[in-house]
Amino acid sequence: MYKVLAVGVFTVFISGCENPFSSGRTRHTLVDFSRYQTVLQHGNPFGIVSLSMQGEPVGFSHPDLPLGDWEWFWYDADGKTNERKHFKLLDTKWSDPRIETDAELFYEKSAILIRDWPDPKIEIDAATTELFYEKKNVLLPGLDLGVTYRFGRVDTFCVSYSITNYTGELLPQPYMMIGFPGFTDHESVSAVSIGSEKRVPIYPFSSFSQEAALAGRKEYSLLHEDFDDTTGSRLTATVTVLSSAGSYYTLQVTLLSNNHIARVSANHIIKARYMTSHLYILLDDLRSNDNYTVDVSYKMISTKE
Repeated sequence: MYKVLAVGVFTVFISGCENPFSSGRTRHTLVDFSRYQTVLQHGNPFGIVSLSMQGEPVGFSHPDLPLGDWEWFWYDADGKTNERKHFKLLDTKWSDPRIETDAELFYEKSAILIRDWPDPKIEIDAATTELFYEKKNVLLPGLDLGVTYRFGRVDTFCVSYSITNYTGELLPQPYMMIGFPGFTDHESVSAVSIGSEKRVPIYPFSSFSQEAALAGRKEYSLLHEDFDDTTGSRLTATVTVLSSAGSYYTLQVTLLSNNHIARVSANHIIKARYMTSHLYILLDDLRSNDNYTVDVSYKMISTKE
């Protein structure tokens, strides 16, 4: 099994083999730091399909659905119901990412990054790396969407969602539904929060899946908040999972961008097979030749019992 040899040395590779995290042949990218490991899948579904701290027995993501996802995009007042104005990005395939890092000589090696297993992994001594995924001409010619994952040595990273308007026309009311943090396995989730509000399973249950099974409920909201950004505060949410060894691991997410946001809300919702935690963001009208970016930071926290 591959071991990271030094702090800051990480592995990046892109594979086109059969993916254990999803049915069918797809492509995915592994980023392996000394503190944590993550796998990004390029579609069906698109997002982080594995996220875990190195040496810890539990991961944060759902086994079949991703974190850091971009589930829906639409524009205009009727975008939710008009098929010509909305697009489900979660289920579509994205092209291989453009990878940038502060490591020297990286681009001399980049020609061998996109390979199938079992080609050798590439070790790069760098403090940060960015993976940029892009889809051009979404719904309209000149409407480009992008997702950038920025990883570093510490237990934090950032996901940025971008909308660029080259259509030549005003883009009215763009809307995005993005992971906050995304899809998690409710069988291991022991607590959630949004802002100052916290929710734990009803006693005596240790997980929300147990609580839902007893109540006979297949879908219900755990927490919801309509966020008011006029106070200057930042919207934060957490998902805490409990390992079989009795340790708690918390994934904390924070909305960093308030510019151009007209309205935003957050939800933790229990469903039959998973928990979904997302942001619902309505943005201001986007002028032609302009762009908006929404940034969400992630922090992994371990608490030994």
